[in-house]
Amino acid sequence: MRTSSPRIRRLGVGALLALAPLQVLALAVGEAPADGPAPRSAPSELRVGTAAPRPEPAVPEAAGQPVVGESAAAATVPALVTESDDPPAAAPRAATTRAAAASAGPATFADRHPAQVSAVQDPRRPETTRWALLIGINEHLGRVGDNVGSRQDAEDLRQVLLANGWRDDHILLLTDTDATRAAIVEGIAWLASKTDRDSVAVFHYSGHSKKWYGQDHDGDGEVTDEGLWPTDDRFIPDSELVALMDGVAPHALWMSFATCNAAGFADPGLARPGRVLTFSSGEPQKSYEHPGWQNSVWGWWLVDQGMAGGRGDLDGDGRVTVEEAWAWARPRASEYTRGQSHGPQDAVMVDLVDGDFDLVIPGIAPARPGAATAEQPPTAPPAGDAPAPQQPAPEQPAPEQPAPDEPERDGLCLLCGG
Repeated sequence: MRTSSPRIRRLGVGALLALAPLQVLALAVGEAPADGPAPRSAPSELRVGTAAPRPEPAVPEAAGQPVVGESAAAATVPALVTESDDPPAAAPRAATTRAAAASAGPATFADRHPAQVSAVQDPRRPETTRWALLIGINEHLGRVGDNVGSRQDAEDLRQVLLANGWRDDHILLLTDTDATRAAIVEGIAWLASKTDRDSVAVFHYSGHSKKWYGQDHDGDGEVTDEGLWPTDDRFIPDSELVALMDGVAPHALWMSFATCNAAGFADPGLARPGRVLTFSSGEPQKSYEHPGWQNSVWGWWLVDQGMAGGRGDLDGDGRVTVEEAWAWARPRASEYTRGQSHGPQDAVMVDLVDGDFDLVIPGIAPARPGAATAEQPPTAPPAGDAPAPQQPAPEQPAPEQPAPDEPERDGLCLLCGG
């Protein structure tokens, strides 16, 4: 965890919990992206307890990336996919076949994930104190539409963690038909059993979300409820998720949601000291995925480009914190989805972590290839006659990973199970 970056203005826990449960708003951080006009302001643009705006470096976007304005976006942005608000109908024959195949695997959690179950923590070895539960669901066993990029969101984040020194046996990845309700509940219990005050942890969910309008589905007093949508259509309501995560109490925890109405999961009790919560969209907003990118729109900007591509490195130190990646990705995801039939998605953050949430493990690996750290100095030249001194070349910034050619945006899908 870094403590040298600019301090973040935070609300006290009491003030945070006093907020109306479904009124979490996000404050846009950083300058407007250089590749397009400023994102349209929305009622959900107050970031709760976050840093003062960080200036965005003047790094040009990849050549050829179209600038999306109000009128252009309306004509070219793809329509994203969201979940149905009706209970799933009986599974068709193809889904029944998939369900039978899914149930044929090992019977117990320990049988399915032996390396993760046997993994241990030693506070003297920082790489053993990092734990992650990553969930990404494209394939569903019922009639709800499959996704195209949720599994890839989770897989990409796993690669980011591995590149930053996290151990493979400390990362539990649940995707597609393996991500049943029972498996997710067991995964959260695993995360709770492995973490303590010496730990740093990540919980990520990318997939459909269930929304119950005008009914207190889980008895928590809310008129509208949200829930995770596992592959077997056995939902996990937001209040139940709060209770399940109650046992996960590491020193620092990042909870990441890439789904429709994402900020609706910010029930009282989910936000607490030591946690940073990031949501792909506000509570009343939909979130999108991009068939051409094979990611959700939020996962693409936050994880693939902001973190893995290093483009979210706002202070140029060779490492991308969660806060930096969020600040860089938010205006781009909002601008890219402007003009959609369900409106843009505006990411939300609730940040109660002391300092910034840094995924890099000190002394293990730099955030990006070639980024030197104090623990990993550059390799010394071989011994021998010293070569003639040369005029040093001017320092050049690390090249950015170019964005791919963007497909037409009339193919975006909602993460709500349409």
